[in-house]
Amino acid sequence: PRRPHRCTDCGKAYGTASALPHRCPQCGKGFSERSNLAKHQLTHTGERPHRCAQCGRGFSQKANLRRHQETHRGAELHRCADCGRAFRHARRLAQHRRACHPRALCAPPPPASMGLCVASD
Repeated sequence: PRRPHRCTDCGKAYGTASALPHRCPQCGKGFSERSNLAKHQLTHTGERPHRCAQCGRGFSQKANLRRHQETHRGAELHRCADCGRAFRHARRLAQHRRACHPRALCAPPPPASMGLCVASD
């Protein structure tokens, strides 16, 4: 049988993530590494130790803070022509449009002069 979930502490393989050895006492979710369990547990406590120096917004995981900080760096954004919401990745814009503006997808595309990418100053 296929066992795609491997514990990085002991090397043992498991068939499902829920069978992994490090379990969250609050929700029962399983993890292969203790460090990932510790990060996960912050979602239950509401603790957000990683703060953005520019706006003060807090994050439970450093990777999420880094992703957020890109919004302050003037990265090129893909902007929704229907509502103006901006996305860093074109695929996220496409997902947003399918979910929030399905009827707009049937309409002809906006003129090329409008463009979907804008650089912020």
